[in-house]
Amino acid sequence: MQVSLGAASLRPWKIEDALALVEAANNRNVWITLRDRMPHPYTLADAEDYLQQRTRDSSGLALCIEVAGRAAGGIGLHPGEDVSRLTAELGFWLAEPFWHRGIITAAVRAVVPYGFKRFR
Repeated sequence: MQVSLGAASLRPWKIEDALALVEAANNRNVWITLRDRMPHPYTLADAEDYLQQRTRDSSGLALCIEVAGRAAGGIGLHPGEDVSRLTAELGFWLAEPFWHRGIITAAVRAVVPYGFKRFR
């Protein structure tokens, strides 16, 4: 899935996003809004591990939010399992310099309908 959101775009993650990912994610204000699986501080090793997973695993939907040509956040749908198999969790984060610009709202509006088409 690749979608233009005006000031930003959604696209698959790339290994080359590692440095921009560290720059965007290594922020306490971002980290405190996320699940515990997001490490802090966020290191280059964390970014490389994450990007290796994202480029191998296609069970969910995990996209890069790109702003001005650089990775600036992420959005994803993570399907449930067992009795929750017909549900999915929507998760997202964005680098603090891009907050309050409507980027996440646009990303959610693009990803949710796509999720209903892609997953049961």
